Order: sequence, then structure tokens, then C-alpha cells
Amino acid sequence: MASSCGSFTVVCVVALVLVAASLALANRNHDARAAGDVALARGMRNLDWENRRGNERIAVDGETPAGRRGGGAGNGGRRRGGNRRNNNGAGGRRGGRGRGRGRGRGQRPPFSRREMNLVGRLSDANAQFSLQMYSTLKQDRPELIFSPHSIHTALTMTYMGARDRTARQMVRTLGLRRLKKQKAHVAYAALTTSLAQPGNVTLNTANAVYSKPQLPIEEAFRTNLVNLYKAKFDVFDYEAENGPEVPINRWVASMTQDKVTDLLERGTITPLTAMVIVNAIYFKGNWKEKFEPDETSEQTFYQERGSTVPVQMMKRTANFNYSHSQALQAHVVELPYQDGRFSMYVILPETRGALNQVEAGLNLETLNHLLLTLRSNRVELHLPRFKSESKFSLKEALQNMGMSDPFSQTRASFSGICTSHDLFISDVIHQAVVEVSEEGTEAAAATGVVIGLRSFAPNPIEVKADHPFIYGIRDKLSKVWLFMGRYNARQ
Repeated sequence: MASSCGSFTVVCVVALVLVAASLALANRNHDARAAGDVALARGMRNLDWENRRGNERIAVDGETPAGRRGGGAGNGGRRRGGNRRNNNGAGGRRGGRGRGRGRGRGQRPPFSRREMNLVGRLSDANAQFSLQMYSTLKQDRPELIFSPHSIHTALTMTYMGARDRTARQMVRTLGLRRLKKQKAHVAYAALTTSLAQPGNVTLNTANAVYSKPQLPIEEAFRTNLVNLYKAKFDVFDYEAENGPEVPINRWVASMTQDKVTDLLERGTITPLTAMVIVNAIYFKGNWKEKFEPDETSEQTFYQERGSTVPVQMMKRTANFNYSHSQALQAHVVELPYQDGRFSMYVILPETRGALNQVEAGLNLETLNHLLLTLRSNRVELHLPRFKSESKFSLKEALQNMGMSDPFSQTRASFSGICTSHDLFISDVIHQAVVEVSEEGTEAAAATGVVIGLRSFAPNPIEVKADHPFIYGIRDKLSKVWLFMGRYNARQ
């Protein structure tokens, strides 16, 4: 047990490890967000990009980069005309001297107010999707690691080309109801820009689209994925040794520091595969305060079903952000990485064998409450040094989460990707790995959304008459049955 100023020892079950990007903007309370939606561009064509001192920015609402000069160094002046007053009172085309978001002499912060609002909504969608995906994947899996961000990114890129009921189902499953289609992608663009500047940790995210040669991809789909998701486009290399999956796997490996090397198995890409949309993510961060290797020792780990195994248990006594949940009957400890922006959170049941009860009570509300109630406490933390890997198809999980039409050859609608072919998602493949040590954490993941062409000669329905049956001979013109019988293989 833990007291407000005492210590507790984690020696039983490491329940749930959440490697979280603790973006200040994403974790702000809803009250801090601007009331009302900001009018965005009329369609994705009004999105523009500019480089400002090495940091990429997004222009929305039809504003060009130059159009934002009106604010000068002052706070405001959002439109080029300069007729609006700056919030600090200094207005006009040239801007004032006040502090703020204008271009002027000062450098702009990572997000504008509208982008912060959108990314806040996106973080809510990500959290909702993460918990639902976790709840679905944990079934019959004693150990699990996956990247909600990677899966969500790849599917949102795919959603760019979804239409009608297919799009609506993806919106619900991805938690994007509070973000209209354009806003969801603008939010991801802003988030991608922010994640490209991770501070003292290594964080690489990359997107790619591989397609069938000569597939007539809609230009808007291609342009928006390039501009908003920095996606690279390439074609299947059917001449590649060991199959067209090899170049894709090679790209994924290069993006994940060779942590994910075989995302697509040989035979994944067939003549009826139109496209594979891929996201890759790699993270490496050192703890803000490292564990001393001399403190690591072999200890007993009590598995969920009662058996025990030896593990290398790390130990550190220090001030950690800690919370105790009466509702979940669980401890929560935050382990920050060096820059303070990213943290790992460990949720540990109070008693052995209670992980299922904690998972049953874990939802978006309880998770947010846990994070808001973290306070500095003296903690004696025992945490296993471990490595965990997972690889699975997400097709069934996503269908169970409400995405049935996107996987249907007859109901899927992805005309935003290609209008001359009927497309559907044939599979979503995910692979992830994490390694936790005294130094810190290294994790990588990749997601491949495999999009197929609807077959004009579908797989045959097997009818195997290896048991008794009825048969008859009929004249179709006169509709007269000439013979009728039943067959039972009588010797």
C-alpha cells in the first residue's frame, strides 16, 4: 500500500504500460480550448505549407504564409488586410511590439490556437481509440504491445479516400466525430510537425503509399497525403527478389532502426492488391533519472494465472508522479524521459490476479482522472527489465469495433482513392516491439493497410457433395421434372 508521503514496492504484476506522448497541448483541460469551431479552408486545396526557420507550418482558412504577416510581432493580426486589431492593442498591417503569435521578429510557437484546438480533439480521439483497441486486442493475449498512434494514422490516411457509409463507420471507429474530414487531416498535419521536433528523445514517424503500377490514383488523394502526412508514393516492385513485399519491409526497417523488419509476409501482395498504406514509428528515450544497474536483481514475477517466472527486476527509489485509484484499486506511476515531454505510465493492480478487474474499469474518464491526480511522492519502484513483441492482423478487431463496410468487397466505398476501380480493405497488419531497460525505452511499430481490388471473378463457393443429397432433371422450357431422386452412396 502507499501513503501520501511513504513508499510502495512494485513486485507483483506490471499491469499496463502506456508509452504516452505527453504533449502539453493534448493534455490540456477541455476548458482551455476555444469555444466554438474555427472556420477552416473550403476543402483541402486551401491548405498551404511554408518553411519558417526550419519548422514547417500549416496555412489554413485560405491564408497564405504572407497573409499572416499582418500580426507582426504583435499578438493577433491574423489576416493580411491588417484591419483587425491586435489583441494587445497594437494593430494594423505592420503589427505591434507586443508579445504574440505574429511573425515579425519573434518565432512563432509550435501551434496556432486553432491548431491547438484541433490537435486537442485529435488526442481525445486517439485516447478513445487506444482504449477500445486495447480492450479488443487483449482477449486471449497474455502479453500485448501495439502502437495506437501508428494504427490510427494509417487508418486516417485511408479514411482520406473513404466515402458514404464506409467513411461514417471509420469516423465512429477512429473517434473522429468531433473532427470533420478536413479538420482531422489538418490536425494530423500539425501533430506530425510537432512530433518532428521531439526534443531530447529520438522519435521518427514516416508514412508511405505503395500501389499497383498504373493504378489511377485520384490526384487530390495523392496531393493531400503528400502535403499533410508527408507520405512518399511508390509502386510495387514485382521484380524484387523474394517478392514485392521486400522493398516495403526494407523501408519499414530503415524507418524503425531495424526493429520491425518483416511487416508484410511473402504473398501479402497479390495481383488483386491495389495499394498498401504504411505508417512506421520509432521511439528511443532515456529516463530522466536512470535505474542503477547494480540495483537490478533476479526476482519472482507472478503471472496472471498464478504461475511464477524469474525476471530481472530494476529498482529505484525517488520522487515520482504517483496516483492511487480507489475506483480501480490500482497504483499509477509516471516515468518521465529526459525532455519531460514524453513519459511512460505504469498502471499496477493493488493485488495479484486483479488485472482483469482493472482493465474492466479502465475507460477514457478514469484514465484522464488518473493522469490529472498524479502528484509527486517518494516511491520505491521495482520494474522488470523486459522486451515484448507483437504481430497480428487487425481485421477482426476493427470489424468488431464497427468497421465492417470498409472490409466488404460489396459495400466498401473508397472512390476518393480511385474512381475507376472498386477498392476495399483486405487486411490491416500491425507489428510492434518495445524494450525497457535501466537506460530507458526503445520502441518501434508499423502498420500496413492492405487495399484490394474487387475481384470480377470472386473466389468460388465450395460445394462438395460428400454427404447425401437430392437431385433431379428438369425441362426448363416446359418446367416438367423428368427425373428426381436422392443419393446416399449405397453400395
